[in-house]
Amino acid sequence: MNPTVAIISIFFVAYTQAHTKELHATEVYKLKVRDECNKDIKATPEQSEIVSKFKEVPKDETEKCLLECIYIKTGGIDADGKYSVEGFNKLIDMKYKGDENTNAKKINTDCAKKAVSKEGEKCSLGGSIRECFAAAAKENDFFTI
Repeated sequence: MNPTVAIISIFFVAYTQAHTKELHATEVYKLKVRDECNKDIKATPEQSEIVSKFKEVPKDETEKCLLECIYIKTGGIDADGKYSVEGFNKLIDMKYKGDENTNAKKINTDCAKKAVSKEGEKCSLGGSIRECFAAAAKENDFFTI
């Protein structure tokens, strides 16, 4: 191999490793579930980005339904279609330790009171949950459930 090519390759690998953000296991899990949900929801790639844009709220029904599907599959919405503090606490326990865990659980409990389904509006609970989580993420940079 040409020495110049070898040096460029080494710099490229070093740069890539230094600038690649490693995802937390819960984020990898959510992306896997997102892909499963997308088979039914058929969100565009742009709409699917809502999953990782924690400070944004869904702009349309497709985004709400994608989030709601994810929350159902991860246990945040229970079998009765209700907000599940316990389900979200499992995700919180996977992701956070110490003070962040305690604070995330307070946010979760608070959002359980605020996030509600709107009668006759498809996937409104998914949208309502994200609205509460996005507001919390804007106030608490660590919070990305």
